[in-house]
Amino acid sequence: MPDLLHRPTMGWDSGVTLGLRPGVGVGAGASVSATFSIPIAAIGFPPSAELPLRVATGIVKLGLDLLTLNVAGGLRDGVGIVGAFVPPAIINGIADFVFPLPPGYTD
Repeated sequence: MPDLLHRPTMGWDSGVTLGLRPGVGVGAGASVSATFSIPIAAIGFPPSAELPLRVATGIVKLGLDLLTLNVAGGLRDGVGIVGAFVPPAIINGIADFVFPLPPGYTD
């Protein structure tokens, strides 16, 4: 087992979100989050496990996107699941079409 506590690719991430909710009446909200990431790739799964892990993780994320009504996240995770079966050049083309970069930005 690798020493996961001293790996440079893991660490804390935090975020703050502020937003307004239109609709019947106007609402506002704020949230604060903190997460800790440990990359599972550091454990060294065999190459044959990549596809099942990507699909299983994508399905869980897609389910959570549906649960939270996160449309953009659902699109992203749906493309990610399909991307497990399609060459990267095709997925990149679809992603560039669906989520175009603003003028002046490049990949």
